[in-house]
Amino acid sequence: MFWSKFESMTAKESSVQDVLLAHETESVTLASLLEKEDCIQETKARNPQLIKVLVRKDILLEMVNLITKEPPGEVDAKNRFKDATVSCEMLNADVPEMTEALTQGPEYLDCLLDIFDTTETLNPILTSFVTRTFGLLIARRPNEVLEYLSRKEAFLDMTLKHLNVTAVTDLFIRLITAHENDAFRYKMCEWLNGQSFMEKIVAFLDASKTPDSDYHNNSAQLICDIIRFSREQQLQQLKPEDDINALTPETYANELLKTADSEAFIGLIVSNLIRSVSSQSAIVQCLTVLGAPFEFIPVNFEGNNEQKALFSELSLRVVNSRIERYSQVLSPVIPQLRDILVDPPVRNALITELAKGDDALAKRVGQVRLHLIRLVALLISFGRSQLNRAFFESGIILVALDMLFHFQWNSFFHAQVQNCVSLILRNTPSVLSDPPNAAVDHPLLHQLIVTGQIHKRIMTAWASNTEAEKGGKPRRVLMGHLLLMSVELSSEQTPNYGLLQLLLSELDADIVQEWRDFIATQIRPQAEIQSKCLAGIHPLQQILNIIHGPAAVRLPGAVAAFEYDAASLPSNP
Repeated sequence: MFWSKFESMTAKESSVQDVLLAHETESVTLASLLEKEDCIQETKARNPQLIKVLVRKDILLEMVNLITKEPPGEVDAKNRFKDATVSCEMLNADVPEMTEALTQGPEYLDCLLDIFDTTETLNPILTSFVTRTFGLLIARRPNEVLEYLSRKEAFLDMTLKHLNVTAVTDLFIRLITAHENDAFRYKMCEWLNGQSFMEKIVAFLDASKTPDSDYHNNSAQLICDIIRFSREQQLQQLKPEDDINALTPETYANELLKTADSEAFIGLIVSNLIRSVSSQSAIVQCLTVLGAPFEFIPVNFEGNNEQKALFSELSLRVVNSRIERYSQVLSPVIPQLRDILVDPPVRNALITELAKGDDALAKRVGQVRLHLIRLVALLISFGRSQLNRAFFESGIILVALDMLFHFQWNSFFHAQVQNCVSLILRNTPSVLSDPPNAAVDHPLLHQLIVTGQIHKRIMTAWASNTEAEKGGKPRRVLMGHLLLMSVELSSEQTPNYGLLQLLLSELDADIVQEWRDFIATQIRPQAEIQSKCLAGIHPLQQILNIIHGPAAVRLPGAVAAFEYDAASLPSNP
């Protein structure tokens, strides 16, 4: 009974080969092929008879139309994009005859890109089909595609107006990365840069002209991806015979990366940020783009010692050159950044309305503050006197300190403020007065200790939390960060320990004595507890003890080696 049903089912099915055998090559229709379940499989297997049909001009043009034109409205939702999906798979089967045919004349490429020649919102499914197909053509027929794009002057403007569709950003990434040949990649980047590509993308971050958050998100992501890929490509081009003394930040950099690293481009991002004070998405994405280049410097490199030395030296020079440009561009706008930190825009007006009657909602940090304080920590880490002077004059560190104690339940914000405090404590002044004068030598440290009264505020917050815990309330989130700050403020290993002691002398004697008692009775016992390993032994020592016996526990450097290996592991993206 089973076999009779099986035979009846298979008897009704036919394959692509049956269609090809039943008709002449010129009379086979695309519709008859798309009906067969094995059409994709046969295309990937490069069936010679099928390929002859598919490279016919009418068939190939019909397949391109299927992935670029909206299906008829009367088609049910289940099968609406079935033919388009199958056509896309067949076009992307990497058949040399098909890719060659698609690039032989401009009619196929024109048909592909005509999907962008509209003012209406693009269908994301069809756009992804076009992006995928175009990416294959770039990878397999790069010269023909670049020649075609060079003649199509309206390509960038026509395509970029649909940047709110994610598939469009994928198209530009494929333009830059799809081909493996480095020379072609440089050539493509040179052509894009000649069309002011980076400037056109960053223009979408100006909320006064483009209020749509999708444009903000996609343009920022595209800029970050271009910088990341270009930086990786730059470092991978290093050769053992390169002269380490001749390395510059522009060595092996493509034209798009040179533009992204320029002071003018950084200035465009900052200008868009300042003009977009009413848009949360625009500000957040501008801040993301500003911080991203410093996250894309790879820390690991496989190669011989000479290559590693070149890699490290070029990475260092790239970072230093960008720091200098950031110092020049961002120092004048620190007061505006402080204003945004104090009064950031919110994403939803309803939240603002609800916050008026809800204290928990009113104490939301928000994305803008989180990204902004992260940028502030990055800028402090540069240790540039020009930036530090701007921070001091604007009082942005005092604002961040106030918010640390105001937003008591946001651990992400606490971590960034703690990072700011730690960096201020570690950044040593390049020149010391004689005798030392903290207000002149390290104004940010003076502002933190004397004006900000950080010692007193930490003790007050600690006492308040202790009382709250006695009343049955949960421990506040910021207490762990206060512990770490207290340890660093009291540690003799802190680089600015001498200046710290000098500044303590400017505080009230009662506060100084209370602080020393607080460290001795509250901080030091907890710090000692947290410094101990669980079960009283380090995990690596325990493993060595099991493998090699108790003597292994006393092996010098075991813990340090474990910590080094742990630090070398890549973080989650």
